[in-house]
Amino acid sequence: MLLGGCDVTKKLDEQSAEIDRLNSLLNQQYGIRAADLDFAERQVAVFQGCTFLFNVCSTATLTAGEKYIKGGFTGSSSAWWWVAFIGKLAGVAVFFGAMLWLPWHFFVLFTRPAKIEIDEAKNLIAGLDAKVNDANRKRTQTLQQASATRRDFERLSSSITEQQKKLATTEQAVAQAEAQLSAANTELAKATRLKDSFRQF
Repeated sequence: MLLGGCDVTKKLDEQSAEIDRLNSLLNQQYGIRAADLDFAERQVAVFQGCTFLFNVCSTATLTAGEKYIKGGFTGSSSAWWWVAFIGKLAGVAVFFGAMLWLPWHFFVLFTRPAKIEIDEAKNLIAGLDAKVNDANRKRTQTLQQASATRRDFERLSSSITEQQKKLATTEQAVAQAEAQLSAANTELAKATRLKDSFRQF
């Protein structure tokens, strides 16, 4: 029985070693299969990423990607698809951003000196306008003063003319009065002579 028990133990050990060997072989094959699946998924993801929007794939990548897609792989489990997707969108965004920014940049770059000159000219014109407005205001004031002075002059001229007329009338009246006085003096002298003559008689 002891000899029979040894044989059973020996067989069990052999079977256990065989099971361990088969488990190791199975794990190895499982690892290889998982690596192959991961590689296939990655290849499909790279293929889909580099053909998204525009194709930048090499011929070998295209061939491998098409083969694995026919084998049922989608590439959706690989991060390479998202890397390519985000990278291409970022590249397109940068390209269009640069296409929009560059013309504006060159426009500002080339028009800035002209804009500075235009602003300086506007400031100069504004200063000249202020001076012109000030000169016009002073001119208006001067014209108003001249108009008031002319009215005063005309009023004074009219007053002088009226005074001259009155003076001429007064001079004429004085001349008439003097003539009358002279005539009266003459009459008085005659009357005095007549009176003296009557006294002598």
